Amino acid sequence: MADRIILHSDLNCFYASVEVNENPKLRDQAIAVCGSTEERHGIVLTASYPAKRRGVKTGMANWQAVRACPGLICVPPHYELYVKYSRLVRNIYLRYTDKMEPYGMDECWLDVSGSRQLHGDGTAIAGEIRKAVRDELGLTVSIGVSFNKIFAKLGSDMKKPEAVTTLPRDDWKGRVWPLPVSELLYVGPATTRKLMSRNILTIGDLAKTPPELLHGWFGKNGIVLWRFANGEDNSRVMQNDYEAPIKSVGHGITCSCDLRDNESVWRVMLELSGYRASPSRVWPGRQGRASGRSQQRPVRKPVPDTVELSQPESDGDRSGGKDAVFDALFLEHAGQVAHGDRAQPCPQRSADAAGHVWRRAAAHAPPEAGGLR
Repeated sequence: MADRIILHSDLNCFYASVEVNENPKLRDQAIAVCGSTEERHGIVLTASYPAKRRGVKTGMANWQAVRACPGLICVPPHYELYVKYSRLVRNIYLRYTDKMEPYGMDECWLDVSGSRQLHGDGTAIAGEIRKAVRDELGLTVSIGVSFNKIFAKLGSDMKKPEAVTTLPRDDWKGRVWPLPVSELLYVGPATTRKLMSRNILTIGDLAKTPPELLHGWFGKNGIVLWRFANGEDNSRVMQNDYEAPIKSVGHGITCSCDLRDNESVWRVMLELSGYRASPSRVWPGRQGRASGRSQQRPVRKPVPDTVELSQPESDGDRSGGKDAVFDALFLEHAGQVAHGDRAQPCPQRSADAAGHVWRRAAAHAPPEAGGLR
């Protein structure tokens, strides 16, 4: 049986590229699409390649980006344009397959196994897509071609911009195994640190680690990562109209000013709880420490209305303490039950409110405790 042909398509510097398309005067300039400093969302969302070459990175604070790149042009985001271009690009993908699974606004997996007789092999199809996106929309795209989703994603990251990278079954180990373990999808910073502390530095090291050890360290996720590193990802690319089950619903906000008293916190919690009838977790942020820290607390009984949801569980929970400072709050419901083809929030598991979080924040946070952005 022939291998699947899986593509992973990643639009290069997507937000910045759209802004250049809409304003050609920005072409070849060092630009960054940035959130609002005044609203405390002042970070770089994406940057053009000229800006990246001068040290601007996604996630930088605006002031850091300007310091790294004097003369940087900061552009506010225009999400309606990004949605428009994203849809136009996906319409191009649909010419080749209906098995198209989005991974964010600017990335997609495509299973083009059924298109090889009409359009050729994976590399040829990727080349056609790359040319169509550039000629029709003025955007560039990097595409990985492989026999599974994990390696296709890895391929699209290996060479940018506007490149096609193929990782076939008979020639992937020599290219994949030497890569840093952090390059593997779903290996985040925390997992990378744990693996490196055990001298697992590359994807090859991970692949050669006994799976029982990984299971002991990471549970079932350790086995999943071991399979990925050994090229054993068999997950399918979902149909274009597939809707993933809802596993949680929530609403959060980064406050425009620090919240230093319980009354201010309560007002924000009341506003947030009005957006979701049955959230289940509260995440407060505390100002001053760059790495950020958070607390979460479950409520032990169902919450009938938004006013009660926003209340602390006891009078003692109102005492946030004079040193407790909050700059972000988040409510989330994580319980669910099956309902038709969609998962719905489960009222019986509804529940977390601000409660113990305020007290613990004051009790355990030093004055410089971190903020959540």
